[in-house]
Amino acid sequence: MARASNPRGTAAMWVRDRLDGLFTDADFADWYPADGRRGMSPVQLALVSVLQ
Repeated sequence: MARASNPRGTAAMWVRDRLDGLFTDADFADWYPADGRRGMSPVQLALVSVLQ
């Protein structure tokens, strides 16, 4: 939907595309318990922190 409304992209889309693959969930595996309900992806949380 973002590409459909902004075919040339935006600054946020450019940054997201460049940071894709910078982190993996395995990088944060030790920070989360093995049991229980899964929350948000640690990669998504890390990218939000970086972009802020």
